[in-house]
Amino acid sequence: LGVCLGLQAMVIEYARNVLALSDAHSTEFDTAEQATPHPAVVFMPEGDPSQMGGTMRLGARPTHISTHVTTSRGRQTSLAADVYGISNISGDSVDSSIDNTARNIVSERHRHRYEVNPAMVEQLEAAGLMF
Repeated sequence: LGVCLGLQAMVIEYARNVLALSDAHSTEFDTAEQATPHPAVVFMPEGDPSQMGGTMRLGARPTHISTHVTTSRGRQTSLAADVYGISNISGDSVDSSIDNTARNIVSERHRHRYEVNPAMVEQLEAAGLMF
């Protein structure tokens, strides 16, 4: 999940206030003197943080869309699935032209250096954050 500053701030805030990790932060804001013990946002592994030129994740990337989420209101179609028109509440494809094996994958433009820490995604999702 590539992220811009707005999503970084949201994920940090969620980690701090919902997961109770008061010192959660982004490694983008770490200093040599003080690195966060709970990195909610990290530099993407394919880049080199010491080199600023040519280190972004650029271009179209396959993005897996969760078609359903379970909330306090029960099982619902995810907003992303609604936006892309990839499934209805039963999980069947809305558009029959979409290949069933790839219907939950869309091509998204990325231009990022940082991503939600993959090691923290499961914990964030278990606490209710949906990506």
